[in-house]
Order: sequence, then C-alpha cells, then structure tokens
Amino acid sequence: MSVLSSSSVISLPSKTFVTNHHERHDFNLELLTGFIPTTVISADNEAFSFRVDDVFDNYFLEIVILIRASLVATELSALFSQYLCSIGVKRVGFVVDRSLAASKKLLDGPYFSSNEGLFRLWKLFPDSQSAFVASLYMNASIPEAAPNLAIAVPSQLYYPPSANKHLNGLRVTIKDNINIARVKTFTSSKAYGELYGSVSQSAPAIQRLLDLGVVIVGKTGMSQFADAEDPTGDCVDFHAPWNPRGDGLRSPGGSSFAGRSVRVPAASQSVYGFRPSRGTVSIDSVVLIHNDLDIIGVLSRNYHVLELVSQHLFHTTPSIIEDHAEDTRPTLIYPTHLFPIEDKAAQNMYDKTVSALKNTVEREEGQYHEKATFRAEYQAKFGRQPYVNPLAQLRWINRARMQPEHFKRFIDGIFGSRSFMVTPFKFGEPEARDIFRLAPAERVRKEFSWGMRPAFQSPMAGQPEIVFPVSQLPVFSQASHVKEKYGVIASLLGSRDMDMEILETVKSQAYKNQFYAGSCLNITQAGPS
Repeated sequence: MSVLSSSSVISLPSKTFVTNHHERHDFNLELLTGFIPTTVISADNEAFSFRVDDVFDNYFLEIVILIRASLVATELSALFSQYLCSIGVKRVGFVVDRSLAASKKLLDGPYFSSNEGLFRLWKLFPDSQSAFVASLYMNASIPEAAPNLAIAVPSQLYYPPSANKHLNGLRVTIKDNINIARVKTFTSSKAYGELYGSVSQSAPAIQRLLDLGVVIVGKTGMSQFADAEDPTGDCVDFHAPWNPRGDGLRSPGGSSFAGRSVRVPAASQSVYGFRPSRGTVSIDSVVLIHNDLDIIGVLSRNYHVLELVSQHLFHTTPSIIEDHAEDTRPTLIYPTHLFPIEDKAAQNMYDKTVSALKNTVEREEGQYHEKATFRAEYQAKFGRQPYVNPLAQLRWINRARMQPEHFKRFIDGIFGSRSFMVTPFKFGEPEARDIFRLAPAERVRKEFSWGMRPAFQSPMAGQPEIVFPVSQLPVFSQASHVKEKYGVIASLLGSRDMDMEILETVKSQAYKNQFYAGSCLNITQAGPS
C-alpha cells in the first residue's frame, strides 16, 4: 500500500488502523516494503509492558526497534532478551541517535514502518451506538454534521505517567455544547454549526483538561441546545444516540437540560455520573440553557476514573470523612416521600445501599418530608386530598419554576452545611425509544403538573450529586421478548461544597459492603448488561 497525501487506513487480521502521513519519523528503512507493524522502545524503558493498552496488538511484535544513544548501548541485557523472546518478537533493530534518544520525540508504542520511516497510528473503533457528532482525529477543524462510521483513538502507550500531567493519555469525549478550539460546536443544530463555524478558543474547562494531558477523541451528541428532547419525535437535525443496555431500544436519557444533566444519561446507561457543586468549574464558552442551573459534570464506566478527573477538574478541597470530629460527621437524610418504592427487589438493593451509607457516616437517618406528611395524613384520615388556597396549590404545582436562589435557601435550611441525602434515582427499564409523545407544549403542562421532580433538586440548589449503580435486575422486554438486565441506580446528594466527601463516601460504602457483582466499584462493562 502506498502512502496517501494525508492518511492511510491499514487493516490487520483483528483490528483496523489509520496513519497520518504528517506524523512520520524519517528513518532509512529501505529494506522494508509496504507497512510493517512495529514497536518502538526507548533506551531507558526495558520495563516496557504491552498489557496496558487496547490499541496494541501482537502483530506489532513483528519488528521491535530500540532507540539508543550510542553503539555501546546496543547490547541487550540477558533478562530483556529473554523477555522479548517470550512475547514472540521476531526481529529487533536499533536506531542510534543521541539527540532522538534524549528528546523523547519518538514515543514508545506501536507504529507502522515502511521504507519512508515510522508512522504513528490510531485504532478505529466503530461508533455502533451513533454516540458521536464528530471525530477529532486529523480533521478537527472541519468536522461536518454527519454520523461517523469509526472513531480514531491513539495508543495509551504514547502517554506514560507524568508528575505534571495527572490525566496524561486519558481518552475522553466532550459534549457538543462545549467549545474546543478549531472545532465546530453544533449543539445538535446544523444551523448553529453553520452560522458560527469553528471556534477560536477552548472553554476554560477544556483547556484545563488538555493541560492535565487528556486526549479528546471526539464530540458526542446531545439534545438540541441542551433542552429535554426525546429520541424519536423530537430529534430532527441529529438523531439521538442509542442506549446499548438491555434490548437496545431504550432512551439514552436525554443528555442535557439542567434538571437531568449528567445524572439521567448516566443512570440510563448504568454508569457513574457526578454533577459537582455550582461554581466549582467554569461554564464559560458553553452553550447553556440556564446560567444558574447548568454545570459541567463527568460520566464514566470506571468509578476510579470519575474520581480522578473530578479531583483535578473541579476546584474543591479533598476532605476525608474520618478526619472529622464525631460531632461534625454528616447526617444522612432518608426521604420518606421517595422511599420505599413498589419494586421489592430494587428496594432491597436500596436498603443495602442505605445501610452501607449509614455505616460510613455513622449517624442516624434524618427525614425530609416537604409537604408529603401533611398530604398523606390528611388522605389517610379523610380519604381525599386536602384543599388549600390557590396560592399554595400553585406552589405545589409549579415548584420547578422556583428561582434557584430561593430554592437554594430552602434546601440549605434542610441540609445545613454537612448532610447527605440518598434517593432511588432510577430502576427498571429506561423509557422506550419508539414512543411518540405529546407535542412539547402539551407535554410540559402534563408533566410539570406534578411539581418538581427529585432530579431537579441538585441543579436548583447548586448541590453536588453522584448517581451510581448498586445492582442490576431482569425486566421482561416487549421488544426482545426475553428478560433483559438494567441497572438499579442510587443517588447521593450533599450539602454544597461536599463534592469530594460524596465521592469518598460512595467509595467507602462500596468497599465495606462489596455488593453489585462483588463491588459497586467494578468497571461497568460495555454492552447490553
């Protein structure tokens, strides 16, 4: 295969890769024909391991090139020679270049070699769930509004641990309402991307991530302008991503809208989602639906990745619960207007979670009733709902329209400065994807007549909240006609600025109780369950 003007796609028996002609290191390798899978190892890295990477393939052991500063250094230690033989290396070559060895410009990892030199590579992953708006590989400045058949990602071996870059090599995707320099922001609107084109500057939060060493592989889809759209009837310019869980025909959970952001998509996909306290991260250069409600959060299948990113992205001070005196330990609020739920199997999982949290914070439960106690007691005594003055009725019906600052004062009066609240965030099947709902205007009147949903609390009050899977349960699917597994998702909210304590609490209760397939902190696997 000859080198194209910009890139070449190369297929090995198990994987497909793309190379960039401009990412070439010139060497005199005239004896080679075509593209040969090759691995580069620097002089000081005889502890090099291939096991940490999902891009590397054993085919890259065809040739190993060792970078050395002098001819004297071309002798291999007996132990390293045995290691290379044991992993199946067929040929070993040396590049003697003092300046190259010292500069670290040629990174360790897999390459393709040809008679023109060494080519850095990216593995192509299929976007089978239509999650991406654009891949940022090579043509980041001109991605158009079209589905991507594949997303290119670099080898993690190119990014060794760094004392200055705590997230070095971590591959991330960015929601398409957050600006990335030289990339179009669509917010799921073709007209918006057409009008504004590629932006000149990254959002401060994105620049912070880049400074920490992350690799942004693409921009992901969302509800248009961060509103609350449903997959089938609402999405026109861009179709909604597919939810891989269960029968594969469930809603991905919106993606946006301040009252659902981060947590509902995470819960619908049974992954971890963390929404920090208001003000912990800049929202400049983000297309918002409401300045006081929107914030940037983190979703991950891996709890430890979520925790690591949160520690470095958000402006908070880590605080370990055990360091506090007994009288300052958090109170756990158990909302009796949300518990118990009707699904006994899911309630059993929530009971285990609540028990674990009580053991972690070592305090009795508080109770949060709002007006539910009054309504329930009146109903029990008189057999009907109470009548209240029109103003009170309006307060109950339209709590979602309360000004954030007013609601924050209301919540602060309940939570104080050091409290947690656990809620049954989501269980059973996510909403079906193939349902045509009411028109938006009628839908808003119908849905919001029930007042403020629990998911709106943390955005309105500016509180931190994490959703996390505690188990999964089978549900019979009308689409596949078999039982499909879906996550049982709990939520933990905290008083403002208790961000790191929430993360620490979830980790502590998981280690103490070891539920959800051995541990709540297991990496949630991709796929149906």
